[in-house]
Amino acid sequence: MGYGYSVELKKRVLAYLEAGHGGKAEAAKVFKVDRKSVYNWLAESKECGGVSAPRRGARKRKLEKSELLEYIGSHPDAYLREIARHFGVAQSSLFAACQRWGITRKKSLILQRKRREGAPGVSGETRSHPPRKAPLPRRKRH
Repeated sequence: MGYGYSVELKKRVLAYLEAGHGGKAEAAKVFKVDRKSVYNWLAESKECGGVSAPRRGARKRKLEKSELLEYIGSHPDAYLREIARHFGVAQSSLFAACQRWGITRKKSLILQRKRREGAPGVSGETRSHPPRKAPLPRRKRH
């Protein structure tokens, strides 16, 4: 992603146009900028009375770590899709944010905690897998 043009360049382009040296397309060629940028700077100077610095910095995020942790604390059994719907973000965005912030969610640990505490509706039994069969003997190659 490229950076915006400097305020100094914008002012020089506008001064060039105000001096009547040429049209907008010509100014764009002289200063090697896009014609659309010249139109935008003119509109901005008429609307605001001047040109501003390019916008930089972090954008406002829909998801804050503290809010996410609070929600997970109050809804420990919520699915990723439910949390994403609550915050108005995509599941993939929520998943990426959890990875970035080091938030892991293992539902089995929550269920184990509920079993230990004797929560109603959660049985103490765990699912066990059937025992493994003994491996078959290998055939000898001749």
